[in-house]
Amino acid sequence: RTPTRRSTAATKRKRASAVPAAPAAPATLPVRFRVMNMKKHAVLFRQGHRPVYQCPKTGYRWTRMPGGVAAEDCDGQFRISFGYDAAAEGALPVRFAFCYPHSYEDGQRWLDAVEAVAAARPAIFLQRELLARSLDGRRLDLLTISDAAGADPEGRRESFLEEVAPDGGSCLFPGRFEQGGGADPGQQQQRPPLFPEKPVVLLSARVHPGETPASFALQGTVAFLLSDDPRAELLRRRYVFKILPMLNPDGVARGHFRMDTTGRNLNRFYSDPDPLEQPTTYAAKAVGLHAASGLTGGPGLALYVDYHAHASKRGCFIYGNSLDDLEQQVENQLYAMLVSINTQHFEYNACNFSRKHMLRTDRGDEGLSAEGTGRVALFMASGALRCYTLECNYNTDKVVGELPHPAGVPRRRSEASENDRDRTNARRRGSMGPPLTRGRERGLRAKTGRGDADIPAAPEDPGAPALPALAIEGAYIPLPPEQRPEPGAGAGAGAGAG
Repeated sequence: RTPTRRSTAATKRKRASAVPAAPAAPATLPVRFRVMNMKKHAVLFRQGHRPVYQCPKTGYRWTRMPGGVAAEDCDGQFRISFGYDAAAEGALPVRFAFCYPHSYEDGQRWLDAVEAVAAARPAIFLQRELLARSLDGRRLDLLTISDAAGADPEGRRESFLEEVAPDGGSCLFPGRFEQGGGADPGQQQQRPPLFPEKPVVLLSARVHPGETPASFALQGTVAFLLSDDPRAELLRRRYVFKILPMLNPDGVARGHFRMDTTGRNLNRFYSDPDPLEQPTTYAAKAVGLHAASGLTGGPGLALYVDYHAHASKRGCFIYGNSLDDLEQQVENQLYAMLVSINTQHFEYNACNFSRKHMLRTDRGDEGLSAEGTGRVALFMASGALRCYTLECNYNTDKVVGELPHPAGVPRRRSEASENDRDRTNARRRGSMGPPLTRGRERGLRAKTGRGDADIPAAPEDPGAPALPALAIEGAYIPLPPEQRPEPGAGAGAGAGAG
C-alpha cells in the first residue's frame, strides 16, 4: 500500500506541473494622468512648469515631478498629462498638486510659530488679532509688527476702526463681542498701542486662493522682519507693519483658484465692499484707510503691497498706479527701481504703471474693472502714493539680475560665482544672446568648478524656536554709516547680508 501512495502523490505533482503557471503581476505599473478642464496656462507649461508630488521617497516633501508635462487644447478644453512610475519613484501613497501647496491649516500653523518666535524676543512687538471672519467662518488674521520702543507714552491704543467703517465696523474684530476675546478669558480685546512717530506698511496676500507663491513670498518677508539682521531692526524701529496673510481663506480651503465661496473675484470689490458678502475685503480696506488717515498715531500709510502670483510673465515685478502729477509718478516708479537695485530677483522692465492697466476689465470677472483692485481702490480712496501689486511667477524668472556690492561690507567667497554670472549676463545682453538662467548657471558652475561656499549664519538665540518660512536672499538695504562693519571685519550679522 505504501508504493500506491507514492504513485498517487507523484501523479498529482505531474498533473500540477503540466498546468502553465500564471505570470507574476508586477507590484506597480507606470500610470499616466490626464487632468481635464483646467484654467488655460499654456504659456506657463511651455516655460517648463511641472506639477509637484510627495511620497515616502521624498520624505513627504513636495518636489517637482521628474518627467515632462504635455499641455494641449482638446475640444475647447485645456488639459495636461504626465506620467508617474511608482516602482521607480517610491512607494505609495503619492499626492500631486499644481504647484507647491499652502493650505489654510498651513497658514494657521505658521502664524502659531510666528507668535512663538516673537514671544522669545522681547525687543520685537508682535500682536496677532482676529480682524474678521469669512463667509464660512474662517479667520482673517491681522499681524502687527514693530519694535517695543516708540509706543505712545500715555498708553493710548488703536481703535476698532469705527472711524473708517461705514456701518461702525460691526463685522470687524468679532473677538471683542465674544467672551474671552482678549488675551485672558473674560478680558476685553485690546488693540495694539499707538506709535506716534512711525508710518505704516500694509502687506496682504492670497486674495486669489490658488496663488500660493504669494504666501511663500510673504512668509519670507515676515521671517526677515523677525530676524536679528540690522536692516530688519532698522525697519522695525522706523515702521509699523500691518500684515494680512490670507485674504480669501474660504477659497483656499475649498481649493478654488481665483474666486471665493460665492464664485466672485474678491480683488474687484475694494471700491465698495459689502461687509455681509465680502467681509475680508471690507476689513482689509478698513485697515488701509485707518493707516492712511493717521489714526494709528503715525504719519500715515507709507507703503501698501498686495502679494500675488503670475502664470505667464516670468520673474517678480509689480503693477503700480498711474498718477497725474509728474513728480509723484516719478516717486511712485522710483520705489520699483530701488527694489530692482536691491535684489537680484526683481525685474523693473516687467513692471506696469499705465492707466490702461489700472482700468482694464479681465474676462471672467463679471465685467468688473481693475479699479476694484486693492492697489487702485486704496489709492483712490486715500491718496496713498505707494500702492502696488507684487507678482511672482509660479515657475521661473527671466534672468538673475546684477546686484551692486554694498559699501563697507566685506565680500563673501561665493561672490566669485556671482561675478561670473553677472559678467556673462552682460556679455550676452550686449550680443543679444540668451541670458544666463539658473539652469545655465548650474552648467557654468559645473564647468568652472565654482560654487557657493558655506556662509556662517548670523548668531541666533539657542532658546528661540525656529521659524518655518523661506529666507530672503540677496536683498540689500544700505546701512547707516554707524552700523556698517569695519573693512576686514568678520562675517557678522551685517557681513553675511549680500
